[in-house]
Amino acid sequence: MKTPDFNNPDYCRRLGRLFRPGNGVIPPVMAGREKEMDCMEGFLQDLLDKAATPSDVIIHGPRGNGKTVLLETFVKQARNKDIDILEIRPDDVENVEKLARHLLYKDDNKMIALLKDVLRGSLRIEIPEAIAAEWKQMPDRDRNKARIEHLAPLLETRCRKKALLVTVDEAHTLKFDTGRRLLNLSERVRKTGTPFMLVLSGTPNLENHLGLMNVTFWSRAEILGLGRLTPEATRQALAEPLLGMGLPFNEKALGTVVKESQCYPFFIQVWGKTLAEALVQKRSAEITPNIVEAARDQVEARRNHYYGERYNEFRKQRLAPAAGIVADKFIHQETVHYDILSRALVDQLNIKADKADESLDVLHGLGYVWRQGGSQICEPGIPSLMDHVKQELKTARQTVWPARGQDQ
Repeated sequence: MKTPDFNNPDYCRRLGRLFRPGNGVIPPVMAGREKEMDCMEGFLQDLLDKAATPSDVIIHGPRGNGKTVLLETFVKQARNKDIDILEIRPDDVENVEKLARHLLYKDDNKMIALLKDVLRGSLRIEIPEAIAAEWKQMPDRDRNKARIEHLAPLLETRCRKKALLVTVDEAHTLKFDTGRRLLNLSERVRKTGTPFMLVLSGTPNLENHLGLMNVTFWSRAEILGLGRLTPEATRQALAEPLLGMGLPFNEKALGTVVKESQCYPFFIQVWGKTLAEALVQKRSAEITPNIVEAARDQVEARRNHYYGERYNEFRKQRLAPAAGIVADKFIHQETVHYDILSRALVDQLNIKADKADESLDVLHGLGYVWRQGGSQICEPGIPSLMDHVKQELKTARQTVWPARGQDQ
């Protein structure tokens, strides 16, 4: 174990950058996601064995739970292998033409070689030899037509040259036509045994979004739902990186931080970074309750700002009253059945059941409530967010709403 050296600027710099709360930054310890990584590594081995993966992979969960981190970690591992990688964002593939250009080679010489290989192969697609010979002179219109009409055999041929991994982050915003084409293409290419893998990552409503594409086989994909970490994984995520810098946790201090982080990956990183800053400031060789107290104000400021943005998001979608009713149902229990939440919205908001279900689905999509694997059992996305919502609603009832002569 290293010895703390707060007189060393390089040590302090490395400590300050150990935890980096943000969007998709890989944490110092990838705790609590071993099962998901093992699953994806098994699929990666299929590609290395020049075999098709058994299905697509779908990663979904509330914001801040590490979907992009999991995806980036997997891609980082794949970069060290004999695999081509395409990282796609929905904005990159607004239509099928752009999708085809991304999936095939952008380099003209590689594309010409690919066309010739398809012509010589057993696929026997109807592309005149002139297309390969004149590809560089062809208008974009004709190139796009050739890519789209023969996309599947061209992609199969590309993947047989070198296995291909395609990832789509923020996949819940994929256009329906593009998403439908991509899913169908993946199923068709993999069915031939071609080494191709598709990973889609998005918010909890990704499953609903895929369902609306009318591609039924997506439900047989490997679906990885990412909720909050366990307390044990949270302890590991916090303690191991700091211990590696020679900074052990006092047991009481660690228990406090685990509890107050809500086991929420984003808050774990916020706590880690703020504790590191407090350690440097106090020149303490141990994380004690006093160090936790020194960090608390900054953590709470960041958390309250985050919660304020989330509450405003609910308000803009007129979901704040529904969010408050849902929060009340979790006061004395950690999980609640979906139907109980729906019934509460019907009774207290005087709305129809389909409207209540619609509100719950949106709250689920926003990560306010979370249910995994088709289960109807719901849990809070972040319990303390529900406390924040209830406090905001209480304040509004005492100030703004009475002044407007409203009941809610």
